[in-house]
Amino acid sequence: MAYSLDFRQRAMALLADGYSIEDVSSLLNVGTATLWRWNARAKSGQLGTQYPKTRGFYKVDEGKLRAYVERNPDAYQYEIARDLGLSRSAVQCVLHRLHITRKKDPTISRTK
Repeated sequence: MAYSLDFRQRAMALLADGYSIEDVSSLLNVGTATLWRWNARAKSGQLGTQYPKTRGFYKVDEGKLRAYVERNPDAYQYEIARDLGLSRSAVQCVLHRLHITRKKDPTISRTK
């Protein structure tokens, strides 16, 4: 949850009055890193909240990935990544997000 604009302005006013970042941090119960960020944003005139934040588009087309996995159920993640032009970690994250797991056939791994 974001702090209100008047709370941020109050913190900046205390800094302008000569209080140190540590003093304002303990007085308002706000982290010093947060105060440093607010101070930098206040100097550039952007002290207000930056919500709603927007997320960039996913690099992976989930439809293409799902279709590829359906066509090639035994493909390794590095093979999927190579064929779709992605990184292996990106494939891993998307497969996890889509709840697609590798099902192992117990008959293959049995020793006779």
